[in-house]
Amino acid sequence: DARAHPLGSVTHHIDSDVAHRYAEVSGDWSAHHFDLEVARAAGFDFVFTHGLCTMAICTHRLLGVLGVDDPGRVRRVAVRFASPTPLECDLTVNAFGISEHSFAFEAVTNGTTTITHGRLELRS
Repeated sequence: DARAHPLGSVTHHIDSDVAHRYAEVSGDWSAHHFDLEVARAAGFDFVFTHGLCTMAICTHRLLGVLGVDDPGRVRRVAVRFASPTPLECDLTVNAFGISEHSFAFEAVTNGTTTITHGRLELRS
């Protein structure tokens, strides 16, 4: 039902160093984010950013679409990770309205949906 209420889309470029920067703060140095051979052994033809990093980028961009300057207003974020987000690509976040404080979103890169069933809830 939320798709009937589109709010807008925004695109964010995923830099080649975002996985490294995220690993520095998260402590997650899983090799498939940095080594193509390890990623291939896991069934992927590309290195990719961390799922939680993708979710954070989507949340930040969605707040921009909504005109929310204070990230402290975020009450809840939930997503379904559909596919990894490759490095050096453009990630497009599509936003939809559910209610005054609840929003749906999805993210797509290179024609592949990376996040589905995204939901952002704001505090009043």
